[in-house]
Amino acid sequence: MNHHETAPTSTSVHTLDPRYLPAVFQPFIRKVGPAPTITLIEHYGGTRVLIPYHADPSHSLAQLLGFEAFERLVQEFGGDTIDVPLGTIAKRATRNARIKAGRAAGETTASLARRFHLTERAIRLIVNTK
Repeated sequence: MNHHETAPTSTSVHTLDPRYLPAVFQPFIRKVGPAPTITLIEHYGGTRVLIPYHADPSHSLAQLLGFEAFERLVQEFGGDTIDVPLGTIAKRATRNARIKAGRAAGETTASLARRFHLTERAIRLIVNTK
């Protein structure tokens, strides 16, 4: 995804729920906000990101996150290097919750399998797991 594309919406099968992110990243979510945090993870997950000391509107992070979120990021973490999590566990937990909700709402196993790019067997396992 380049900086001209938008982040996935909440209906995307890939968007994660920030509640499932590691506890160590929760203060980041509280300071910067859930949507910019998700965008940061989707673009930089698994890498280290240097947060500049000053909020320049032309900075790539300002373009990606929006200037207001970028300003909060700089105010709180300016000069720090942040290890951005991949979000793998959070993405899986979010996906599984959406699969269970879809099944509870009457969506078929086959439809869920196609939507989430999984087998019907995998959907049944997820739905039957607490």
